[in-house]
Amino acid sequence: MKYQLFFSLCLIFSGATQLPAVPSAALLLPVEGKPQMARLLGGTAEGNWEFAQGAKGQEKIILAPADFIRWGQPAATLAGPSLFLTGGSCLVADEAFTQLKIENDQLRFDSRSLGENIRIPLQLIEGVVLKPNGNKQQKYRWIDQVRSRHRDHDLVVMENGDRLSGTLIELSDSELTLQTDAENPLKLPRKNVRAIAFQPALLERPDAPDRSLMIQLADGSSLRAVSWNGNTDRVYTVTPTDLKFTVDLKIDSRQPNLIGLLPVGFGWDFLSEREPAAYRHTPFLSLKWPYHRDRNVLGDTLQIDGIEYEKGIGMHADSELTYRLNGPWKRLEGLVGIDDTARHKGSVIFQVELERDDAGWQTAFTSRVLRGGEPPEAFSLSLDRVQRIRLKTLHADGGAVLDRANWALVRLMPAN
Repeated sequence: MKYQLFFSLCLIFSGATQLPAVPSAALLLPVEGKPQMARLLGGTAEGNWEFAQGAKGQEKIILAPADFIRWGQPAATLAGPSLFLTGGSCLVADEAFTQLKIENDQLRFDSRSLGENIRIPLQLIEGVVLKPNGNKQQKYRWIDQVRSRHRDHDLVVMENGDRLSGTLIELSDSELTLQTDAENPLKLPRKNVRAIAFQPALLERPDAPDRSLMIQLADGSSLRAVSWNGNTDRVYTVTPTDLKFTVDLKIDSRQPNLIGLLPVGFGWDFLSEREPAAYRHTPFLSLKWPYHRDRNVLGDTLQIDGIEYEKGIGMHADSELTYRLNGPWKRLEGLVGIDDTARHKGSVIFQVELERDDAGWQTAFTSRVLRGGEPPEAFSLSLDRVQRIRLKTLHADGGAVLDRANWALVRLMPAN
């Protein structure tokens, strides 16, 4: 209980848990021990990470990716056009001086966080959103609209919602050239183009890595790296498609560039990576809500009280999601709260039921009534002899209206 309370207080980012004297301090959630506010000092040649923590930021620790669940968080907004790569990265272009261009089967752009004149082959890019409008929480919805693999051509989405199929020839400063079934290529004003998706059959999709590290940058970029090493100034990364990027830790002397780290596949198991055994939703009226992995119930980014979470499950009240365990696990941990899209509305009671080998289902955790705009509540449950887990969301006040429930960073912790 003390651990849960401390964790919840840390996530509020207020009072004594904040370290105002330490610039760029952010929450570090270790595998073992209490969450701490910590400042990233740099990487190491072995691929580990050095942090400064403690009341005055003077205590230095070095952690391997297997030693922490998360440090920091993603940027609140996307600073420009967004590129979604087949290896799982999202890169943000900077068009302050040079616009993103497509020519000779390559996409060329400048990046505030990764450098200038970056060139990426089109076969490594799922799609490009040219106008994200600063609303990062909808980034998944944008790319889902153009990500369908049931296409034989490139797809261009216009500002008015029209969709045009063909083969993309070029994207210049002023126009997009698309070869359709017509004899002459179609010229479209660039200002009217919202997004581009490339033909799925021509894309190179790498195998999912067993382990990876999400490296989150200040402009909204998110690099999925399969190898990395660094020092106090920069980090050298390689993506699943063998793209190599150098990340400076700071943009300038005052502003950090690397603002978040999320290890994936280092012993613990995020529930969103698993197939559930069963799902059931009981509509309050007639609208049925599916659950979403790593997204809220609307299909957007998981966000609670202004904090974004890359891993988790979005559900609506009244729902239950059941998982069968495939071996011994030590604990089930996570955070629960109402998604920010509810705009300070909604009220949900979260419950976790466990089925052990010597008994039926038993309620192991019941949250307080959580409302929109409130900080999340943490839980940590023993999984000794547990065979199945059930996540439940129950409506509280006024029926299941805007009860957009998030299970953030919910994970199985290994037994040894």
